[in-house]
This record gives sequence, C-alpha cells and structure tokens, in this order.
Amino acid sequence: MVAIDEFIADNEVTFVDAYRVATRSNQANFFKESLLACALAASKGDDGFFTANDVLEPYTAITQSKKTISSYDDHLRRFATDKGGNILKRRGGDRQVQYRFTDPMMQPYVIIKGIQNQMIDEESKNSLLRQEEPFFPTL
Repeated sequence: MVAIDEFIADNEVTFVDAYRVATRSNQANFFKESLLACALAASKGDDGFFTANDVLEPYTAITQSKKTISSYDDHLRRFATDKGGNILKRRGGDRQVQYRFTDPMMQPYVIIKGIQNQMIDEESKNSLLRQEEPFFPTL
C-alpha cells in the first residue's frame, strides 16, 4: 500500500480537484461509485473508450446490488460536462455514445481512490493486480 499512497501524494494536486469536482454534490448520490465503475469498465479497443453498458458489471459489483444503466447514465453524461469537471470525454450519437477519461492517468487515480476508500473488495483488488492484458488505453 506504500506505493499506492506515494502515487496519490505525488499526483494529488493534479487529480484531486478534478476528482472532487466530478463527485461533488449537495445531495446523496453515487458519483464516486459511478466514476470508479467507469475506471474499471472494459474498453472495446486500444483507444480506451467504453459504453454505458460496459460500466454495468463493475457498477453492480461496487454497489453490491442489481442495477440498470439508468442508475448511472446521467452520471456519465454529467462527467463529460463542465459540471462534472469534464473528467470524461464523450463521442458518438445518442445510441452510439462512448466515453473515456480525458486524462488517461485519471483512470488509475480513481481506481486507487476506490481501493483507499475500501470501495473495491479484496478479491477484486487482487484480480486487478493479476491482469495479464494491458488494462489502460494506449493513446
């Protein structure tokens, strides 16, 4: 966990504001869970883009309850606007929308925050650490 803490400390100034803006709200919400699910979503190609459907499995695992895309779809749209800090980039039309992190280094930051906040269980964390395929997009 020392390496994780060092990564957070080294990048805190760069990422903390973007993370805070993306997850800030005066009302109860699941922005942190939605953003973490985006970070864990499997992208379809080397460009790092994912769909709302790709977010469903990690979102359901994080919230530990059966969910539908409508549970977080507004969050994804919000993350791609000024209100959500433009933490995600959006492309495509209404039925073909895809997202990716605007800054590719935000993805591991969000995952690490999820681990620190105990939003990722031990089995999932170990699975992330054992992945053989490249997890992060190449740009």
